[in-house]
Amino acid sequence: MLRSADPHMTPDRDAQDSAHLPSPRAAFVAALVFLAVALLLLPWEDVLLLACNEAFQSSAPFWEFVENWTPLLLLATAIPLGAWLLFRARTRAFRTRGLILLAVPLLAISAGEALKSAIARPRPMSEELGLVARGLATADPLVDCRSFPSGHVITTTAVFASLVILFSRRRAARWLLLGIPLLMLDRLALARHFPSDVLCGAALACAVTAFALRVLRHGVAPVAARWRPAFGLLLVLALGFAVAKPVRVVDGSGEELDGFASGARWERVLAEPVLGPALALARSATPRALAEAALPLLALALVVVLLLPARNWRCRFLRGALLLAWAGLVAGAVVLGLAPGDRWHSTERGLFLDLHTHGGDPVDGRADARELVGALAARGIDVVGLTHHDAVAPAFSPSAGVVVLEALEWSAGVAHTGGVMPHFLCFGERVALEDAARSATGFAARTALSTADLLAEVRALKERGLVVVVAHDAATRSAWKPGGRLAGLPSRADYVAAGVDGFEVRHRAVPGSKAEKQDAESLFALCKKHSLLGLGASDSHGPVRGSPCVTFFPGEFSPELAARQGEVLQRLREHGAHTALLVAAPTDGLRGGTLLPVEIAWDYLRSMPGTARLAWLGWAVLVTLLLSRTQATACARTDAAGAPSAR
Repeated sequence: MLRSADPHMTPDRDAQDSAHLPSPRAAFVAALVFLAVALLLLPWEDVLLLACNEAFQSSAPFWEFVENWTPLLLLATAIPLGAWLLFRARTRAFRTRGLILLAVPLLAISAGEALKSAIARPRPMSEELGLVARGLATADPLVDCRSFPSGHVITTTAVFASLVILFSRRRAARWLLLGIPLLMLDRLALARHFPSDVLCGAALACAVTAFALRVLRHGVAPVAARWRPAFGLLLVLALGFAVAKPVRVVDGSGEELDGFASGARWERVLAEPVLGPALALARSATPRALAEAALPLLALALVVVLLLPARNWRCRFLRGALLLAWAGLVAGAVVLGLAPGDRWHSTERGLFLDLHTHGGDPVDGRADARELVGALAARGIDVVGLTHHDAVAPAFSPSAGVVVLEALEWSAGVAHTGGVMPHFLCFGERVALEDAARSATGFAARTALSTADLLAEVRALKERGLVVVVAHDAATRSAWKPGGRLAGLPSRADYVAAGVDGFEVRHRAVPGSKAEKQDAESLFALCKKHSLLGLGASDSHGPVRGSPCVTFFPGEFSPELAARQGEVLQRLREHGAHTALLVAAPTDGLRGGTLLPVEIAWDYLRSMPGTARLAWLGWAVLVTLLLSRTQATACARTDAAGAPSAR
């Protein structure tokens, strides 16, 4: 992978140039100073934190801006610049500086994440510390056990120290180091960390910088051209590992839950470069929204790939074709739903339920019932509701040990002139469901409707003894909003007064924006207030798209499927113990819009399982070897064709 000589430099010039790296002594001394100050201030750090928080509370928007954008901008600068220097610099010294710019932030952040997990120090805003009662305040409180050390300060110190090393011949570059105390002050002003957290974070970054200068004092040789893409991918995967935050399982309020997990299946890991991104995209937005946002970015990536240096235009064309082929495979896996969803696990006894699916539905089902139920069973789902639109699914005898509930989705012909109709998930006896289906057909024939008509239909469904749950209410309201039609839709309070049993609080995908997230949490709060069902479901219309939304019923249930079906239905009628589960990405609320694919890619990079990172690297090495072999064969044929024939 590494060559011992640089074709652009003579050995003497290269060796002489490598002697200009700074000494690691200054970084090592800085680490000791930061650590000593942290120890000295430890008895008074609560007082210092409260003083900084009170003094800078009026400028909170500025500190929030610094918090949100500084690490991202620094890493977005350091990683590309370091990679460019490592791969393209002609001297050993600048290649070494490029590697330092890459390695120091990654190593420091990784060490910081390990310390966070091992020490698990509560944040200053945690109630058990009592600082809130003493006046500590912030507009957006952060409460977890990841206070020590400060990741923001580690990132800032590591990047600025690496930039100072890069421009070591220019004394003005040392002014960059003033960004370190600015980030320290930011963490205290927003009550994210204690003084010892920020000081030790800076000490850790300086120690890693000193270590890198010591190890790389002889410089690095150039990276062979054919291995540069694989080496670049290794750096990207290392960045993801350094900033890794595993996916969280949360309830309807967004509170993280212990004892639940959603693990990648072997089919996904085997083809991770295609199925992993497809699953991340399918979870987070509709295909149309993704296409509108992703196509400009894909076009930009294609232009960049074509303009990168290459031996000839044939190589450029091949790289562009590979990019388009990969993008096509990922898009196909998203649209066709080929990405296998992760499997659900729980340390608690109970059942996982997906009560909103359309397997075999003649209206919009794109897979038969047996195929859909089998795919859900492979994801650990124990109970499935086949909710055909305005029809009861044929009797189903599962072979995968999955309970299939008698159900339908009341939708009055799916659409209406006044807008998309409200949908209600109905569970109960087959006779009552068939009666409800006939009622829905008659309701769809009406030329006019009113709020009172819809609420009267809800009451009629309840009088038939059915469990009635309002499906995807947020999506329905979004469809009714244009044209001022929202006034004709019952409010959520109206539904509660009409006697609905609950709402679908988590539907198909992760909320695509902070507004959607807040709406889902308010709906969950409404269900909690009135002791209603708050369900999570996939609303799968065919191929399983790996929806991160399910419902969990805790407790012991009968091993007999027929008896279990009755127990689940009774739990629904009684609004018994249940939890809507959602696999949440590391980012707490996506901004959406044009940057949506970038946000999804960043979350995917951070939350990728270790086996998936190895799969990416393995595929990169395999493709590199295949391309190298193909190129060698083509060159051999060219040489053979050009050689004079022997007579």
